[in-house]
Amino acid sequence: MWGYGGIGREIARLAKALGLTVHVLTRSGVKPRRDDFTPPGTGDPDGVLPDRVFRQGVDDREFLASLDFLILALPRAKTTTGLIGEAELRALPKTAFVTESCSRPDHSGGGAPASAARGLDRRAALDTHYYYPMPPDHPLWAFPNVIMTPHISGADKSNRFPTLMGELCVENVTRHREGRPLLNVVSRQDLNDV
Repeated sequence: MWGYGGIGREIARLAKALGLTVHVLTRSGVKPRRDDFTPPGTGDPDGVLPDRVFRQGVDDREFLASLDFLILALPRAKTTTGLIGEAELRALPKTAFVTESCSRPDHSGGGAPASAARGLDRRAALDTHYYYPMPPDHPLWAFPNVIMTPHISGADKSNRFPTLMGELCVENVTRHREGRPLLNVVSRQDLNDV
């Protein structure tokens, strides 16, 4: 998995429950994370689940060559736009499956899934898209090795979602009143980076 924020940590937990080996590529390694709301039994707040951690910019090719599934769990930001290109896709094993579905990214500058599907014989699954909604005439619709779904992989429709959002709200109001740092903060810098 490329990225290890809240979404990546929950994907890692589910992957480990299925008996999968989890490799992670990050800029700064994997550490405990206490600034996110993590309901009990979810995610990886202690940062202990990955079987192997690779450093972005140092171990990229080794990381990519080790995968059966590349899950892109990165936010949409200026620093992640265009992150995945033909060289990265070629570094994957020929049988690898690319999932660019976690955070409405543009890691490929709009091109990597198309390249994967068209020229490199790679498979891809896309649930959230940089072009949202995906235009009906977009070429990805016609590729037989691309699965596209209409932004349905998230949990916001689950029965637990309203309760969890209420718990997060109460926790942040309590933290604010006590002068403690809030959870799940999106900074001005984060907003400016999109």
